[in-house]
Formats: sequence, structure tokens, C-alpha cells
Amino acid sequence: MALKSRDKLFRLPKISLLDFKVLEMDRVLTMLFARIHHKGEDSRLFKKDTTVDTFEAHFLSQPNRFKDFGKYPAITRGWLQTHLLDLVNRGKAGKEAVAAPRPLHGYTYRFRNPSHCRDYGTAQHIYETLYHLRLMKLLPDLVKRKGTETICLGSNCPVRSASGDRPQGDCPYQIGLFLDVQNQPGTRVSQLAEISAELHYRRIPGFVRSYFLTKKLDEFALDLLRTGRLQGGTNRQLSVAEVLRLLDDCHKTDREQYFGSRLMSMEEDTAIEDNTLDPEVQAVKNLGLDNLNTYVECLMALRGDYQRSFIVKSLDSLLLKNRPGALLAQLRSRNAPRRFVLDSRLLEVLLQIAVLRFDTATNRYCSEEIQIDRLLLFLRERYGLYIDALPRGEGFGEATIADCEALRRNKAAFKNKLREIGFFQDLSDAYITQHVTPRYRINHEPVSSPGGAV
Repeated sequence: MALKSRDKLFRLPKISLLDFKVLEMDRVLTMLFARIHHKGEDSRLFKKDTTVDTFEAHFLSQPNRFKDFGKYPAITRGWLQTHLLDLVNRGKAGKEAVAAPRPLHGYTYRFRNPSHCRDYGTAQHIYETLYHLRLMKLLPDLVKRKGTETICLGSNCPVRSASGDRPQGDCPYQIGLFLDVQNQPGTRVSQLAEISAELHYRRIPGFVRSYFLTKKLDEFALDLLRTGRLQGGTNRQLSVAEVLRLLDDCHKTDREQYFGSRLMSMEEDTAIEDNTLDPEVQAVKNLGLDNLNTYVECLMALRGDYQRSFIVKSLDSLLLKNRPGALLAQLRSRNAPRRFVLDSRLLEVLLQIAVLRFDTATNRYCSEEIQIDRLLLFLRERYGLYIDALPRGEGFGEATIADCEALRRNKAAFKNKLREIGFFQDLSDAYITQHVTPRYRINHEPVSSPGGAV
């Protein structure tokens, strides 16, 4: 027999809004446009019948705007299918469908087909918080502390994303990613980037266990509220910290009773011939843990690898592994290590943000030059992206002589990449002349005051 659905349930929006799936980032961006436009809310527009024919008819109906499109209908349709539209089941007769236009404009979400343009909660999570790797460091520690990490509660959080000076503050859960700018396997720089990626991906099993434990404690909390053993009534919403406080000894009796019942049900569901316990379940029971931890360890034995693989695939797609704009690369050979990289397209996006300045006195944006070392500091402090230094405590100790030489080469490669994409010209070796120049000049355009920073 198989596990019941209540045991398999993993997603808990209190922890993460993502439903861990392989992600298509075009669809994530489409849905993010909607949330940006509606100040965090999803779009209420739901078109279900938009097809390639719909878009083709629109273009052909406006010959003044789309000159000569009607003369070459086959080319027009091919352009729509390959360049303008994001399609699902591409090329499959009777199954091909439009997800949405590619996110070339902020209003593309208005033309999506919701059933095909799914982002599995990613756009909402990106709108609320940036990058998921910090959570994998934070949640296991919250579980260890039984939800008593006061620095993460409300206004105590030291992170100030709108601040231009140390936006991460003194957050103890900051992360650091060392990037291989050259993206050349086999070098010392690539080895350092592999060490960095391995550290973060090695945190996933501990994150899965903590996620399972928190999810099941949340179900336990709902039972306590429903039966009146926890004050607040059935409509009370507990935070993750409040859920984890149910690990305190004062709840031990109720906890043992509840998870003892769940454990007994699991044993019946997974039993094999002659009512013999599943070997993995029996091995966990032999450890002699309490009912909660026995139950969670059984879930890890039966479902841990399954959930871990989905999280790995989700992160790989979120970081655009081996794709244009990638933050992650991996050779296609078996068991090849992952490594963090800095693709030119991603660098260009980060540069467009780095050269912007917001003047609170005039309530206006402008662009300005930025020195190389100041840019590197910006990438480290705002995004945790390390190029000319190693992120201390994130898998690295003191840099060796070989490491220092690798860091020097990585910085040189960074400057060279800036030249290639047209942002940097060093007129001399003098530090003061080494600036990154904005590609698009913004001269004090009036805008509304920002609610935060990217």
C-alpha cells in the first residue's frame, strides 16, 4: 500500500510560496509583471481561448501598423510561433496551445491562458522576497531553536532592502555565492565556484526535513485549535515561529498522542505481505526516537529523495542552468558538479540596476557612473554575489595563495566581460579612472517614490 495524501502533503505557504516544479522563467516573468502592476495582487483577467489564430488575425487586421504582414502569412505565422508566443506542446498536432506572449512588455499577462501559463507561486514569492537559498539556511536553524530566533520577528529583522548602504544589515542568515566569471571548467576559479554551489545544494536534505517537520507541526496545530486545546479558535493563523514553539515540552503529551496515531496509520498504509513493516519504516523505528521524529524520519525515508529531486530541478530552472542569463552551470557528463557562473545577460541586468540612483530630495531617478570596486561591493552586499573575494563562512575559510591568484584572474575576467558588453573602458591603470558607464542615460526623470529596491 502507498502513503495517504495527508502524509505526502509537503507545501506550506507559511514557509515558501513556491510549489517546487521545473519552472519556465518566461511564465514567471509574465506573472511577475501582473503583480508589479497590481501592487502584489494577481491579475483577475482570465482569457481561455487565445490561440495563434487570434494573434495572427490581430496582426493582419491592422495593415497600417504591420505593413506587408498579409503578403507573407506563412512567415507571419512562423514568427508568431517561434519568436512572439510562448507555446506549450509545441509542434504536437491538436495539443499545441498558447501560454502567453513572451514577456517583452509589462502587459503581456493580459493575453495569457492561465491554464498553460503557470508559475507555481514563483512570481508571488519573488515579489515578496528574493532568492530561495537563504531560506534553506534559515529554516533548519529556526527548527533547532524551536522558533525562538527573535531577530527574524517583525521589525527586528535587520534586512532593509530599500537601503543603499548594507541592505542586508547584520542578518546572520546572509548567503554568499562565488561566481566563475570566465565559466571555464577545470580552473581553480571553477573549483571555487563548485565548492560554493555544492554547499548550497547540500543544504537541501536538511531543508526538506525541516519543511516536513514544520508542515506536520502545522497540521498538529490545526488539530489543537479545532479541539480547543490551543486558544484562538479554528480561524487563528499561526506563524512559522508559533508553530515551531509546539516543540516545547509543555506540548509533549498532546504531540506524542497525535503523532503516535499518525505513525500507526502510516505503518498500516506501508505494510507489505503478512502485515510486515516496510524495511525503511522498521529501520527508523529501531532508532528509538519520539513519535514526532520517528514520523518525520519515516517520511524522509519514504519521500525525502522525491521532494529533494523536485527542489533541485526547481532551483536549476530558477537559476537558468546552462541557459542564457544563467547563474548556474553544469557539464553534461554524468555526476558533473554544479558551479555558480555570471552570464553576460545576467550581468547586464545587474549593471542597469547598479548605475541607478534615487534622489529622495527630488523624488527622481538618474543614472551615473560607478567605480569597479564599488560595483563589486554592491554585488556582494545586495545580492551576495562574490567575484574578487570568498564568502567567509559559506564553505570557505582563509584564502590560500592559489585562491588569491584565482580571485585576481576572476576580477580581470569580470573587467573583460564589462568591456565586451560595452559598459567599461579603462583609460589607464589608475583606480580613479576605472568606471562602469551606464548604457542608457536617465536624467532625473520624475517618478513615484519606490516602495523598495530590486
